[in-house]
Amino acid sequence: MTGSQSNTARLVRQDLQETLFEQVVRREGWQALLISLLLRLAVRVMRVSDWQPVAASLVSPGAGSSQLRVANYVTALAHDFYRQQSLDEAAANAGLSRRRFTELFRSLTGTSWRRHLLNLRLQHGARLLLETKKSVTELMFECGFDDPSHFNHHFKSAFGCAPLVYRKAHCAR
Repeated sequence: MTGSQSNTARLVRQDLQETLFEQVVRREGWQALLISLLLRLAVRVMRVSDWQPVAASLVSPGAGSSQLRVANYVTALAHDFYRQQSLDEAAANAGLSRRRFTELFRSLTGTSWRRHLLNLRLQHGARLLLETKKSVTELMFECGFDDPSHFNHHFKSAFGCAPLVYRKAHCAR
């Protein structure tokens, strides 16, 4: 079982435990909470059934299990980049030491974990600027940034202009 799979199994177990607990205790709002927990469980099951174990383009045939776990993590990160996570947590999710994880991550992606995560967040932010009318604060938060100045600084570095200037320039075309 890979790190992503074991994490999903842990979350499903927690959801089930909370569902059972709420059925017994019946605190105020328990019925609404049960419905939301059951919906979350249904989504987790659907996502697990559609789960692609490895991004085939990332690893060569005969890759070791460590490399496969990191490749699976890289694939999952494309959908979970907005979550707050440390490098140590990422390495633990892949079942590797921090040093081994960063070494394999860089060999698979060509960049560091932090840079890859930042790029995913910024690309999503740029897409939201063009496809939605959300404020910069809203989309910054949705991309996983907590600080507007931090987002603006990195966005300017990556795209050469501030987010609103980027929106105006690209939407005018």
